[in-house]
Amino acid sequence: MGPCGKGFGQTNTIWIIEAAGLRIAHLGDNGPLSADAAARIGAVDILLMPADADFHILKEHEIQPILDQLSPNILIPMHYRHPDLEPDDGPSGLGGIDGWLENYSGVRRLPGNVTTISLQDLAGSMEILVFEHSPLLKRPTSDK
Repeated sequence: MGPCGKGFGQTNTIWIIEAAGLRIAHLGDNGPLSADAAARIGAVDILLMPADADFHILKEHEIQPILDQLSPNILIPMHYRHPDLEPDDGPSGLGGIDGWLENYSGVRRLPGNVTTISLQDLAGSMEILVFEHSPLLKRPTSDK
């Protein structure tokens, strides 16, 4: 997908998955999309995008243009702080999801880390799905 992520000193891969009639985009650990990148991605049914209340990866003013350009029916936020998982000293600048979600309607918190989505599930307005993290993930223990 080009130089996405270069502003963070890294190369980022954006994944486009087409399955069961759904078009899914996983933006990875990506900053704002250029107009060219957004045009190349095109409209999607499901978008996985970094989002957190401290705007660690995407800044507040960068989010709506992505949503406008890609027009997802379902948005799945990712790359945010889980207080029960993160060590006290990191990652620096990463916020939780709750404050970010306050700016949106159509939020649905799922009771687990797995769901099934079909074309029939797509509503007219954007829905935000928030998953619980995997029960296999645990807070790291200190080696000190």
